[in-house]
Amino acid sequence: MLDSNGNPTQDACDLESYMTLSATNEGAFYQYKSNGDNSPCELDATFLGTWSEVSSSTYSVSFVEVGAGQDGFTLSAVSEGDTLTINGADEFNYIFTRN
Repeated sequence: MLDSNGNPTQDACDLESYMTLSATNEGAFYQYKSNGDNSPCELDATFLGTWSEVSSSTYSVSFVEVGAGQDGFTLSAVSEGDTLTINGADEFNYIFTRN
C-alpha cells in the first residue's frame, strides 16, 4: 500500500507477517492480511523455499506458495547485522529483523 506521497505504508497485518530461515538453507514466509479496516489479521498465504549465498552478505531466496502449484519466485536479499532486506518483485523492499 502507498500513502499520498507514493511512499510504502505498513498496517498491523504487515507487521505480523514473518519469515523463518534455517541453517540447512530452507525457509518459510507467513503472510498475514486483513479483509477490512476493523477485521482481525489472518494468515493469508504460506510460502516454502530455499536460500543460498551468492556472495558475502548477498543471498538468493526462492519461494513457492503452499497449495498454489509449482510456480514460484526468486528474489535477492542483503544481510546487514540483524537485518535482512529483500528486493521485492513489486519494486518494494521487505525488511526483516532477527528476533
